Amino acid sequence: MRQWRPSMFQQRFFNLTRRNSEVLAEVYNPEKQVTAFEEVVRLLRCAKTAALAGGDHLYLSGAHYVVSAHSEGPRMKVFRLISLPENLQWTRRPVTELDPVTGLYRVPNTPPETRGIWVRELTKGFAKENPGLDFEKRVRRFVLGDTVEAGDLLDGTILKRIWVEQGVVLAET
Repeated sequence: MRQWRPSMFQQRFFNLTRRNSEVLAEVYNPEKQVTAFEEVVRLLRCAKTAALAGGDHLYLSGAHYVVSAHSEGPRMKVFRLISLPENLQWTRRPVTELDPVTGLYRVPNTPPETRGIWVRELTKGFAKENPGLDFEKRVRRFVLGDTVEAGDLLDGTILKRIWVEQGVVLAET
């Protein structure tokens, strides 16, 4: 590993998760091999005092990224840099509220929150719905930097499973 010097962090990323703070960092490719299915793993190094954590959404020169925790040294933090090339429509599932008159839960008349969200689609494939049946359904898996919930709509498809790995949110339809 190269020796740390303050001048090595030359790229200025905007951290959109932390109220548009700026992070000075360096991007490098530890692996020079390219596979047919994945993009080359790129790492981001920054000072240990930088306002950056796993799952943060970064912006640099028109490109969006999410960072995943990788390692930490005595003077710097290292993150995996995952590009987010697609901007899809995300609709928050409507929250039910208790009707004071009837005592039943109902969906309020307010329209659901809809906005664009930056994602990376990992897989496109098919999976068996039930092991005993012979039909398959389409499964899509996404990497995102925002917090979504099961039941939300992403690109018109209901998200059924949400989990976090190394600070990054993964969602599956």
